Amino acid sequence: MDDYEFMGWKKFALKGVNVHEIPGEHNTIFAPPNDKEFAIVLQKCLDRVSNQ
Repeated sequence: MDDYEFMGWKKFALKGVNVHEIPGEHNTIFAPPNDKEFAIVLQKCLDRVSNQ
């Protein structure tokens, strides 16, 4: 990957990019126990957007 800061998303995310460090990798991000950490981070992001 050439874009380690935005992971290739910058040209698609016109309002900016937020990178969140979560455990796992492409094949294990949704597998236990990583799934719970992912869900927590995702819910916080959704809550923040819905409160704007």
